Amino acid sequence: MGQASSSRRHLALVVDDDALVQNFVRAVLEGQGFEVYVADNGKTAASIYEEHSDFSLIVTDILMPDADGIALILKIRCGTAGAAQPKIIAISGGGFIEAEEYLENARGLGADVTLAKPFSALDLTKALSRLGFEST
Repeated sequence: MGQASSSRRHLALVVDDDALVQNFVRAVLEGQGFEVYVADNGKTAASIYEEHSDFSLIVTDILMPDADGIALILKIRCGTAGAAQPKIIAISGGGFIEAEEYLENARGLGADVTLAKPFSALDLTKALSRLGFEST
């Protein structure tokens, strides 16, 4: 009953300025059958997103240089009225304030699920399941 289709892979965009997090999330998503694009900041992610209007999932960090995850979430949620909206998972390890405060803001602005860093592959897989994605 999930959104996964055996004839077409879902596209995902992973946005994080930490290459280790990028690679970890990419590996989990590819293991779940996604075709994955990566970006290291919100500005680059916005450009990639505009080129591919058929992303099913965005996984974005909140605190990044050159446009943060909040700006990206707002761009996606405000700029695709009437179009199919991707699911958004916001991730954060915090910064000057606790990660939960950033994630609460992300939820309020349109993130479907939030995960505090560090999170496990199981945590991410469970989040995907809550969003209706099933492994292929």
